[in-house]
Amino acid sequence: MLQRQIFDEIKQWATNPTRKPLILRGARQVGKSFLVANLLRPLFENILEINLEKERSLHRCFEGDLSASYILSTLQALKGVKLSATTLLFIDEIQAFPPAITALRYLYEGAPHIPVIAAGSLLEFALEQVGVPVGRVQFASITPLTFEEFLLNSDQSLFLEALQSHDFRTPFPIPLHEKGLALVHEYLGVGGMPEACAQYLKDRDIATTETILSSLITGYRNDFPRYALCSSSQTHRESPSSRLFIR
Repeated sequence: MLQRQIFDEIKQWATNPTRKPLILRGARQVGKSFLVANLLRPLFENILEINLEKERSLHRCFEGDLSASYILSTLQALKGVKLSATTLLFIDEIQAFPPAITALRYLYEGAPHIPVIAAGSLLEFALEQVGVPVGRVQFASITPLTFEEFLLNSDQSLFLEALQSHDFRTPFPIPLHEKGLALVHEYLGVGGMPEACAQYLKDRDIATTETILSSLITGYRNDFPRYALCSSSQTHRESPSSRLFIR
């Protein structure tokens, strides 16, 4: 599994007794769901995972009565998993039903002992609709691999240490400078998407990596209409002319 710098931040959240529901932000395919399923699983006895994009029938759990007792009892009965302080509730693709974001506030107020993580890749549009539960949630952002993370996973930790400890008011030694340039070129060629990086670091086959990247690009292109639809809907909802028309 790739080492990510955000892992320490997420682990600190998981072991904090006063934690708030955590919202993971980030683009598609940067590893949000993978992180929860693999990194946090050893820290909890169980994980109840729901996906509001795939399981649209669960939207009803976050409608009407938003009390923590109603939401938790309904999810338990539907999914057959007992929610407790040792069971993580993971709400994936939460942007598919924005009222679920509002529900995070009531989960925190009514059942602060229940660990809750929500993740989504269109959160900006969803948050514009329902707002941020200020003071009731925490945020963490997951990005593609940085150059430092690429080095860390490329068995270049010693070079990374030299890079981080160097005083850049003085020239970098020429041999290290040349090695650094080569590593930057390699990183730019592979990109920072976790799946592509993991495959490349496993077999160093750039052709296989390019196939993965091509698939990711196709997926992003297919997602563009969804972003455009959300943006268009938000613009129409907030434009003065549309408000006048509605009146």
